[in-house]
Amino acid sequence: MLDLIDLIDVAVKIEANGYEFYSKLSKKVSGELASIFANLAEQERDHIQTFRGLVEKYKNLSPVELSSWADEEVKGYLTSYAQVSIFPKLQSNEVPEKVEDALKVAIDVEKESIVFYGEIEALVPDKNLINEIIKEERKHLADLSKLLSELTK
Repeated sequence: MLDLIDLIDVAVKIEANGYEFYSKLSKKVSGELASIFANLAEQERDHIQTFRGLVEKYKNLSPVELSSWADEEVKGYLTSYAQVSIFPKLQSNEVPEKVEDALKVAIDVEKESIVFYGEIEALVPDKNLINEIIKEERKHLADLSKLLSELTK
């Protein structure tokens, strides 16, 4: 049976995979692009710490409190959503050869993460923390979209 901590663990995995993706990408390019991707990797690492902090905060809740916040269907949907829509895009050992293709993957993942975190935000007590991460992910999306636009002109 999934509970709140299980879903926050999924969020930690999303961010960890994002960190790995951006780290690999930063090593594949040079100059300003490398700096941009290294910065994105560090922001993903910060998100990991935020989510881990939530796990620590919630781990002492009773099983009833952890499982009563959402029904099984919602929890199953969210887990499946991450497994189908987010993880496959990030778990490849290789980033795409072309920077433009890597940016498209990153843009898709940021969009999917925003949807996933939006669902979690509606359900957890610490809405402000999740909302801050959503804002940062939206900024990532905007920055990556702008970068892709500039590279494909």
